[in-house]
This record gives sequence, structure tokens and C-alpha cells, in this order.
Amino acid sequence: MIPTAFQLPAGAILLVAGLAACFAGYRIFRIILTVYGVVIGGLFASTLVAPDNTTHLLIALLVGGLLGGAAMWVGYFVGVALVGAGLGAIAANSLWAHFRGEPSTVVIIVAAAVGAALAVSSQRYVLIVGTALIGAQTAVAGAVALMNRGPRPAGAESVWIAHLGVPRVSTDWTFIAWVVLGVVGTIVQLRSRGPKARRQ
Repeated sequence: MIPTAFQLPAGAILLVAGLAACFAGYRIFRIILTVYGVVIGGLFASTLVAPDNTTHLLIALLVGGLLGGAAMWVGYFVGVALVGAGLGAIAANSLWAHFRGEPSTVVIIVAAAVGAALAVSSQRYVLIVGTALIGAQTAVAGAVALMNRGPRPAGAESVWIAHLGVPRVSTDWTFIAWVVLGVVGTIVQLRSRGPKARRQ
């Protein structure tokens, strides 16, 4: 949770980082992984302090972001498995929630394990699809934050909670935008062979 005063810059960061991951995630994977580490680490650390204490909150965001970014940078070599696991969890959560309600922890763990195994066996395609879908969801979350920024009614909460959760199958515009953006990002990345391939 962070103060609503930070919602605009946070939304902009999520939007830019999401679009970069969606359309160029495979080519700049290590950078994207590190940026996501900063975002996730900062957001997690912000939940550990009171949102009304700006000084402590900023310190938590900074320290959490640095630790998260460093962990992802060092964990680059296992990043492929992490993306596959995330993609598997997204697919399981979204589909299971649509047909049977909330999935159990076991279902998510199994789906993540399967996703990680598939990612290791076919790295390029899993990374492209994974970064496109995860980036699309981050971009949508950033867009929602930017669109919902405005005067708060009396009695409304003074904090903003970043929602990076798994999108559920629905007719809501956020789900449709996630799917369309993810598909377009996948196509763009598949058509972009990268600098090494172009030199060959």
C-alpha cells in the first residue's frame, strides 16, 4: 500500500515497464527481470510500514526495490524458470477461476512447476509468451491506476493498493485489453529476431 499521492507516478512506471516487457521482453530479459524485481520488492516492502508515515514508506520502497532488483539480477539464470512458473500460475488461476471458482494452492503449485519445466525445455517461446502476457497485465494495471486517479470522496481510503493480480476470464475491458495486448506483444516479439539473428 502506498499513499494515493504516489498513484500517478507508480501507475506510469507500471505502464512503461509493462509495455517494455510486452513488446521487447525477450530481447531485454535481464533488464526487465531486474525492473520487475524493483517493482515487486518495493510494493512488498511498502506493506510492512504504515502508509501515513511518508519517510518510512519511502525508505521501505527504496530498500525493498533495491533488494528485489538485486535478487532478480542475480537470479537471471533461474529467470527462465520463474517466468514459466508465473505463466503457469496465471493460466491455472484464470481458467480455474472461470470454471470452478478459486483454485487451490496445490493447483497453482502444480501449474507453476509444469510452466517452469516447459520454460526450461523451450526457452525462447516461453519467454516471449510469458513476458508478453505478464507485461500486458502490468501495463493494464498501470493504465487503471492512471485512469482512476482523481479527487477522493470524503471517507475514502488515503492509500492505493497496486493490483498486479491474475486477470480472470470475463468480458471486462481489463481482461480484453490484457488478452489483445498480450497477443500483439507475442506477435511483435516473434517477428523480431533480435540483433544476433540479423547478423547471421
